[in-house]
Amino acid sequence: MKRVISQDKKTIEGKLIKKKALNDSPLIGVDETFIGFYFDKPKLNHSFIFFPTDKLSALPLRTTRVTKIIDEFTFETINSIYYLVDKSTERNIKIEFLLN
Repeated sequence: MKRVISQDKKTIEGKLIKKKALNDSPLIGVDETFIGFYFDKPKLNHSFIFFPTDKLSALPLRTTRVTKIIDEFTFETINSIYYLVDKSTERNIKIEFLLN
């Protein structure tokens, strides 16, 4: 499968981590982490699409519909709760942790 990248949108590098399964969703395990990129932050009533670059298949991940934005990094879908952090924010969190 050929990867399609939009020329109109900036890619955002980050990590997507499945934090909790709300319903039976066996394709992605709890605490499974993907490193890759995305174009847009999760939006209510839309699927979120993440493009992993660290797994062999590297096929885009499409979540079920986003039902709730919990905080800046966490969102809930019909089946799961995910944690999403972009690369620059993750670096700032690590620095802040080390300084405290």
